[in-house]
Amino acid sequence: MALRDQEVEQGLVLLEGLIDRCIHGDGAAWRELHGWMFPKAAAFLQQMGVPAPDVEDACQEVFVQVFRYLPRFQGRSQLTTWLYKICISQASRARRRRVINDMLGRLLKQSQPQLDGSPGRDWSGIETQRQMEEALRRMSTRQKLVFVLYELHGLPGDEIARIAGCPPATVRGRLREARTIFSTTLNGEGGVR
Repeated sequence: MALRDQEVEQGLVLLEGLIDRCIHGDGAAWRELHGWMFPKAAAFLQQMGVPAPDVEDACQEVFVQVFRYLPRFQGRSQLTTWLYKICISQASRARRRRVINDMLGRLLKQSQPQLDGSPGRDWSGIETQRQMEEALRRMSTRQKLVFVLYELHGLPGDEIARIAGCPPATVRGRLREARTIFSTTLNGEGGVR
């Protein structure tokens, strides 16, 4: 066996031992595993488009998943392969959150300009998600379809009309209705705060 092959084999044995220690609740092993995986996760998340200010939070979410699912890791792939799959899912969630936050900001500016000099809303990601879900829940299926395709996916009205099977004027009307529901939900009208 070549020297390089022996080093790889020894590394795999050490990693398996580290994983076993983590699964059995060894805090030092968790810190060691985190120290080894964190730089890889952070770099990969940034390369996958997570903005630098959000990388730390995204890494936290990745390691919550690692902690939760490490006992299920069966070693059919390398640990880094498994880590990268978790990072891909987290990067996707971070992008969706960014799109939703950008869209919320844009819609709030359209619906309620801050003329009085008061600061705008500064919601957490969880509160933003809750508000978005509540607004979508209040929309009819047709309004929701148009709203999601236009505001979240950026499709033009004529393409939405083809998807929805209705004239562009109907798309514009449904979008206007959906924006009104969205705005009233976020402004606390109708019982949501």
